[in-house]
Amino acid sequence: AAAVIEPMAAGPIPKGTYEASVDVEDYGVLVKDTSIEHIVQEIRAIAQMPGNELRRRSRNAWETAAAKHRPEHFEHAYRAAIETILARHGR
Repeated sequence: AAAVIEPMAAGPIPKGTYEASVDVEDYGVLVKDTSIEHIVQEIRAIAQMPGNELRRRSRNAWETAAAKHRPEHFEHAYRAAIETILARHGR
């Protein structure tokens, strides 16, 4: 997941697999086949996109990273998970 999320903060169009567990929504590319040939096809398809589409996807990736994947969000979710575990199983 970090290999997809970290670069999003800089704005490149994310490319990820189901295993990365990152929803690339309408701004990224879900790589369904990880063969070299298929990845090359995906990259070529991205390279053929119009500039305004590339800018839109890049901006949406950056905005999503800023809104959903900041360290503060991780800290909050991690704290909530630990507190839930402690509440259910005692201290």
